[in-house]
Amino acid sequence: MGYVVGFRIDGAGNGANGDVAQLRNEVVNMQRLVMLSLLKTESASERIRGANWSERINRPDTEVTSALFETLNYDPVVNVRLAALEALLKFYDQAEVKQGIISSLLRQSSPLVQLALIQVITTVHDAEAIAALNQLLKNKDLNKTVREHVEKRLKEMESQGM
Repeated sequence: MGYVVGFRIDGAGNGANGDVAQLRNEVVNMQRLVMLSLLKTESASERIRGANWSERINRPDTEVTSALFETLNYDPVVNVRLAALEALLKFYDQAEVKQGIISSLLRQSSPLVQLALIQVITTVHDAEAIAALNQLLKNKDLNKTVREHVEKRLKEMESQGM
């Protein structure tokens, strides 16, 4: 008798667990849609909110990371681009995000965004980061402060054996 009751209770629990998992998926999808729609609004403060919404997403899909990179690379407002970078840092352990951040450095024209990206990619200590920094130095119009910061970081990386 105890076996039958336990089996029925356990079976009922699996249905409830399935419902909870389905609700979680729906919440994650809703958060994803809210983030994507906020990133596409006219208001810069709403786009920043959209970037901040991505912190609620544990495992982003390609559409989420693409939207954040689109914002990082092409948004006209520097603060929005910095918010997108901050959001992407949560997913920095993913190879495609790391590569995207490194390649984004060469697309940036704002010294503030460049300095933030340099700060991030110099922690990587890999050949791609060093190549991106050297490529950035070839830009004749590079801000003087950014140039000095890149040179300093490259020297630090060389002294550490990179």
